[in-house]
Amino acid sequence: MKKIYSIGLVFLVFSCATVDQNFRARQNLLNCKYELEKIEFNRVSFINVIEPQSVFFDNFLKITNTTNEEVAFDRFEGTLYLDENKLNTIDHKNFVRIKSKESATEIIGSEIGFAALSGLNKKRPDKITIEGKIYINLLSGDYTLKTPFFVSIKKTFSIPYDKIEAAIQNNQQSSKKGTPEIDNVKKQLKQIEPAVKNLKQGFKKVF
Repeated sequence: MKKIYSIGLVFLVFSCATVDQNFRARQNLLNCKYELEKIEFNRVSFINVIEPQSVFFDNFLKITNTTNEEVAFDRFEGTLYLDENKLNTIDHKNFVRIKSKESATEIIGSEIGFAALSGLNKKRPDKITIEGKIYINLLSGDYTLKTPFFVSIKKTFSIPYDKIEAAIQNNQQSSKKGTPEIDNVKKQLKQIEPAVKNLKQGFKKVF
């Protein structure tokens, strides 16, 4: 009977400790500050050198640890919208330590098909909205307390069409000029032109 009582007491203490940890984790999570600071154009990918395929963006998420304990960014799970239309999801995972009273900025990449931005199917969108959940863990030395809690965040940005169009124009101009590899091949062909010409003349004399 005493043995059963002891086991029950240990289980109760463990359960209370777990509840306390979870409560503390939730409070720390809620006390931190989260901000989607900005979205920046990264690059455009192309099909067949000149046809735009996808546009890549960098989304800057700033986390400020206002608590007295060290915390860690775990992951971001979100959704991208063009105007009010749901486009695709973002799943970003990276372990980032954030000391007490300090901030960290995590860059979260996203990709949008060029057809969706260009308005081929309908009106060209004006805004990008990022909506998602931020998961933060507690740290105690080398021990990481995984938490099931999250903070929701949402922000809307203007689409930087000027930078997208500039990147496309630069690519088109580079394509017209030719790449260094193509220019090098042309140069080598020009250098061997006299030898090819002499070879042709030699064949004519023989035949």
